[in-house]
Amino acid sequence: MRNESDTASSPADWESHRRALHRFVGSRVADSAAAEDIVQEALTRAVARRDTLRDAGKLQQWLYQISRNVIADYYRSRRTFTAFPEDLPALPDEPVSGRGLAACLPSFVERLPTKYRRAVRLSELEGHTQSETAAMLNLSLPGAKSRVQRARGMLAAMLRECCELEFDGRGALVGYEPRRNPECCRGCR
Repeated sequence: MRNESDTASSPADWESHRRALHRFVGSRVADSAAAEDIVQEALTRAVARRDTLRDAGKLQQWLYQISRNVIADYYRSRRTFTAFPEDLPALPDEPVSGRGLAACLPSFVERLPTKYRRAVRLSELEGHTQSETAAMLNLSLPGAKSRVQRARGMLAAMLRECCELEFDGRGALVGYEPRRNPECCRGCR
């Protein structure tokens, strides 16, 4: 059984740990005030969870791991994005008539090479199954699937060029911000 002295250190030791953590955090966070806040939060978490430290000899590594978690929390909390509404309305200053990002897709589809444009129209816009798409394009099923996947990839690249996209942890689109690139946005206005 572990006693309190196993994880307790002298005040000088804790000050040494604090300085080391401050250097560690400071190398990852440019804002010095935020870095100090992160160090304080990491030390607060360490004190609150001191009973989870199994090996007092690994105190420094344990503190670094807690600090890494606090740094990750800090960066996650700073992320901002525009919510991606279900009906894709236009942003207030966006001249797209009521459809926002969805209004750009037809112009992007039109820019695809013909073989990819036909495949994505049939499967994605007209709602045909990939088997039906394969038959209509006189392709094998794997060939049709490949063509649709490539078309999707090209459309995704066009969207990324035109807009700053925000995705959730599962890869679903949750927000966007137009870059206002006149060349890529032609057809959206």
